[in-house]
Amino acid sequence: MQPGVTTKEEVFLLLGEPDYASEDGQRIGYAWKKVKMWMVVYNAAGEIEKGYLLQIKFDSDNRVVGVDLMQAWNSDVPPTQMLRSE
Repeated sequence: MQPGVTTKEEVFLLLGEPDYASEDGQRIGYAWKKVKMWMVVYNAAGEIEKGYLLQIKFDSDNRVVGVDLMQAWNSDVPPTQMLRSE
């Protein structure tokens, strides 16, 4: 993705429909999680996850102006709240 060159349509063709979008449609996000490790303490076990959100910002001509990758360990923050506003 090249800022000022890649269009929103090209992003959709490459990555598919986004998981999240800002109200104005100028920011979209793709979210996923990875299990990084399993933890066993006494008789309890659990997984430790890392959540990711790839945020892509567009200008008024629907061309990419920026890409951010946000990461959080075991985050309870919904990815829609992680979409940063300008």
